[in-house]
Amino acid sequence: MEVTMNSAFLGVFVFSVGALVTGLMFAGVDAKPADKVGLTVTIIQKWVGVGLILSAIPLFLSAPKGMAPGVAVWFGTILAYLGILWIWLSETLSKGGDLKPIGVMFAFTSVLS
Repeated sequence: MEVTMNSAFLGVFVFSVGALVTGLMFAGVDAKPADKVGLTVTIIQKWVGVGLILSAIPLFLSAPKGMAPGVAVWFGTILAYLGILWIWLSETLSKGGDLKPIGVMFAFTSVLS
């Protein structure tokens, strides 16, 4: 019996939970020390970015059973791109940088999505 791992589901799960938690915190749910929300969100975003990149690596190395190699590489590229986007966004938010490049990257992401 051969067991293969499909990390695409892990990437989707990590992205979904990270986006949900970040959105709820920005909306004010469970944001008791309001001055600490931004720091908490940036830390969550960094770990989500790392999780997305780590879930993309097995897709680059070998296609999971039942998934075409081209689809695996495409999906792995999307997960790695979103991981880099999350890490870049968290660093920009934590350092108070210019958000214009992030806006361009989000516009490109909407075309990809």
